[in-house]
This record gives sequence, structure tokens and C-alpha cells, in this order.
Amino acid sequence: MHVYGNGIPQPKFHFEFIVDADDCRVQGKNGNSLKINYRGLTFVAFRNEDLVNRYQDLSLLGRSLKVEIIGRSQINE
Repeated sequence: MHVYGNGIPQPKFHFEFIVDADDCRVQGKNGNSLKINYRGLTFVAFRNEDLVNRYQDLSLLGRSLKVEIIGRSQINE
């Protein structure tokens, strides 16, 4: 069952949480995307060098990362 389409926009969701550096991974051909695993959910920030740089700085210090995400959800197929 689809709840969006035909003039109804796809909803966006807001998440805010603190994640350990071990739950994040830099990925992508150019190393400019960040994959975050949190409580069974996977978030991917594609082509976001600023976020990758902030993550790498904090992970070197062994610190956690405060994350605020606004985006749409979809099943990874």
C-alpha cells in the first residue's frame, strides 16, 4: 500500500540521537559518504564531505557524534 504519490508528497522524518564512532563508516568511491547504524536503522548521508570530516575528527578523539537527520525513508533494495 502506497501512502504517497498522485500529488501527495513523500513524507520526511526527523531523527536526533547520539551515536558512537564505531557505529559509523565512511564509504563511497570518493570516501565522501557516511553510513550510520543506530538501533537497527541504517542512515546514509551521500556526498557530504563536511559530515565525513567532522566524523573523522571526533572518531580520532574517541568521542560520540550528535546526529540530526531530516530525510525520507525507503527500503534498500
